[in-house]
Amino acid sequence: VRIQATRAVGSIASPEAIEPLARCIREDGYPECNPPYDEYEFNPCWEVQSSAVEALGQIDDPAAAHVLIELLTDDAFVDLLETGYRALARIDDDLAKRHLMDSLVQGSEGRRRCAARAVSTLAATSASAELTSALLQACEDGDPVVRVHAASLLSTLNTADAARPLCNMLLD
Repeated sequence: VRIQATRAVGSIASPEAIEPLARCIREDGYPECNPPYDEYEFNPCWEVQSSAVEALGQIDDPAAAHVLIELLTDDAFVDLLETGYRALARIDDDLAKRHLMDSLVQGSEGRRRCAARAVSTLAATSASAELTSALLQACEDGDPVVRVHAASLLSTLNTADAARPLCNMLLD
């Protein structure tokens, strides 16, 4: 029931849902169904949390971005990084975009990878000088996953500044 409720709330995209979704994530989604061991491949709590994070990404509101950024900077929720960065990329908010760019350039390896994948899904229409700069820096990242996603999005931006970093990647 909770999984479907989080999906429905995301579809409605009402800012009223931000705090209940945040609470759902913080309280482990469905704690009364927690199995006694962490060795199970599937836990309903994880699905509820993941659905709640996705729902926050559908609510185009700065408060939703703030909740996602708190989640993404908390090591207790490292298993939600991929979903969290994708959700954050869908929110049209300056703070959300700033966090994505900072994570892409300065985050840990896992956060850089997740941010790179999330940023690479952005449409070319959301390009900015800040995004282009972060992508150019990401082309020199030590992680090939980050470089691949940066190159993918740069190819859609049609900017001459990308030529040299992309040519350098030919030697990669």
